Amino acid sequence: MRAEVFARPDLCGAWRVNTGQSERAVFHLLTSGRAWLHRRDTEPVAMRPGDLAFIAPGGWHALTAEAEASETTHSLPGAGEIEADLVCGWLDVADPGWETLLGALPQAVVLSADEAHPELSGLGRLMSALADERSDANALLLDRLAEVLLLLVLRHLLANSESAQGLVAALQDQRLGRLLQAVHADPGQPWSLQEMASLAQMSRTVFAQHFRDTVGETPAAYVQRWRMQRARELLRSPGQSVARVAEICGYRTEAAFRKVFRRLVGDAPRGYKRSVAAQRH
Repeated sequence: MRAEVFARPDLCGAWRVNTGQSERAVFHLLTSGRAWLHRRDTEPVAMRPGDLAFIAPGGWHALTAEAEASETTHSLPGAGEIEADLVCGWLDVADPGWETLLGALPQAVVLSADEAHPELSGLGRLMSALADERSDANALLLDRLAEVLLLLVLRHLLANSESAQGLVAALQDQRLGRLLQAVHADPGQPWSLQEMASLAQMSRTVFAQHFRDTVGETPAAYVQRWRMQRARELLRSPGQSVARVAEICGYRTEAAFRKVFRRLVGDAPRGYKRSVAAQRH
């Protein structure tokens, strides 16, 4: 997991922060003042000092000084002196586990710096102080603290079953969580429907329906997608050939692995040495 603070704006008057639809997860920590978070087809959400807005990859959003905002405009009529300080950053991952978990998060999560999340207030004050005194050392510290923000979001979701969905909800489920841990640890196992159902201590029919209702896809589709994410990670490692990665991920032939990889990833798998040579040319 990698995080980086890309903006630390001091805002006043009629202001707007719009990062569009990023392929990365984005966060905005309001360290002082007030702001409104806007998303498509939802009512704007008021943010207070210390509040954190986390936007999953692909989610359009904007922050403004006022509750009314247009998606197409980049400035709004002024309404007095409204001041706000933000710490904005993005989060990226290069690990299949984090990538899968990020993809399962709600499109937007807002954590309020109230009694339920007192750690946000302290973290916000620290990040605000580091942002005020700009230096390379402070920038590095801000990036590391940004990673802590993501962990706070994940902890909140895992602790609140009513807000959980997809993979997060499955990890909370004792039976599905046990199965997912086993699949993640050893994707090369055959993982038949019967074997997965037995590990989850359910009948095949009940397990298949429960898994699909919770995760949003069939057990076989999930295992296959997880294998491809694991394969992408392995192919970036020195000395890993396509044939070896195919074996680790549970495919009997390299041809079968290549076919699935191309279909799900959209490109042909390439071993580490070959990809490095291609980059040099």
